Amino acid sequence: LWPDEPLFSQVHDAMSKLGLPRLVRRHPEILTSVLLGVARTVVDFIVRQRLGKLVLVENLDDDDDDDDLYDLEEYDDEREEFVYEPLSVEDLSQLAESLANDIVQEWGGAVGGLSQLDKIFGYDHGLLDLQGEEGFGLQDGIWHHSGWKPVPDLQRRISSMPELRDLLSRLGRRPSAEGNDDRKFRPRKRSYDRDDMMGVELDPLDPTSVTGLALSGSLTSMLPNEAVLLRSSMKSLRLLFLAKKAESKLLSYELSGYADVPTLPLPNTRRRSVRLPSAPGGPLIICLDTSHSMTGTREILSKAVVLATVTAAREQGRECRVVSFSSKNNAMEGGSISCDAEGMVRLLDFLSYSFGGGTDVCGALKFAMDALENDMASSDLLLVTDGELPNPPVSNI
Repeated sequence: LWPDEPLFSQVHDAMSKLGLPRLVRRHPEILTSVLLGVARTVVDFIVRQRLGKLVLVENLDDDDDDDDLYDLEEYDDEREEFVYEPLSVEDLSQLAESLANDIVQEWGGAVGGLSQLDKIFGYDHGLLDLQGEEGFGLQDGIWHHSGWKPVPDLQRRISSMPELRDLLSRLGRRPSAEGNDDRKFRPRKRSYDRDDMMGVELDPLDPTSVTGLALSGSLTSMLPNEAVLLRSSMKSLRLLFLAKKAESKLLSYELSGYADVPTLPLPNTRRRSVRLPSAPGGPLIICLDTSHSMTGTREILSKAVVLATVTAAREQGRECRVVSFSSKNNAMEGGSISCDAEGMVRLLDFLSYSFGGGTDVCGALKFAMDALENDMASSDLLLVTDGELPNPPVSNI
């Protein structure tokens, strides 16, 4: 074994407690740093083991009277002597335990923070940067941010809220002519108001896909069995082909594509969902109420919603913005919470503190809608509040 006992067992237990082997497997780039840390611990143990411990040895050969022992002016410093003695088995165990605790203290913050990042953004978040240029280094102060503390409890609450996961899964994707992923959507009808939600409808002038069979006079879209008539050795079949072409009765592929158009939901429809091409939606805006009435459990739940939304936005490839409001003067934009160093710091800041005061929901919603600019039709806006809004000025939004 390397290192020798008792250091091996202590280091093994410390690394298992931290979950370092699993972390190295997810992030191989930290392997060298982990091995160097273990090597420094082993070297420190060997040096201190060889040095021994410093003990005090009293000089008992002095024949001074007992009264002189308490005479500070005549006290002789040479009566005490310090020497190094080999460490006992118990001393070695205590030394190994102390060094293992140092490993836990050194790596605890980084391991905990990286584990939470993996759960929020996935293993490929790229926020671990050993050079410290674009992400966070292993010794970065971000790992000791107070915003990490509530994250495990928030994630447990998220796992116990299937309704929230269902809501976020239904958000995110929109019918889009540019999408290549077909999903089911509720049927909608065409609208001629550009401010309505964008949807898709078949456009016969955009022949990009086969939607069925039809009669036409087109030689490029006719079925192969029609071409057999033209190549036939019988004159009557060739004349039949020419007649069908002249009358536009050639059996052909129906080619059409989708076009983005404004749509409206069908009222009280019982029609089944239809499959349409889809693409990721626009920005996801969260209006977070952190007023005085949201303290306690309500605030914890609202932060859980924010954390779950950030994770969903990352999975869907969408931008996530947060607007936090607690009073008319404190309506503010938290900025974009993206998978980068700046966005992560912004998220931790939101999770670590809250505002107090009245709830200016009107100002916050206006701020969020202004932030959407021209991307309102494909975006989602979530209002996270307890509903205690005194006379909400809906008409002013």
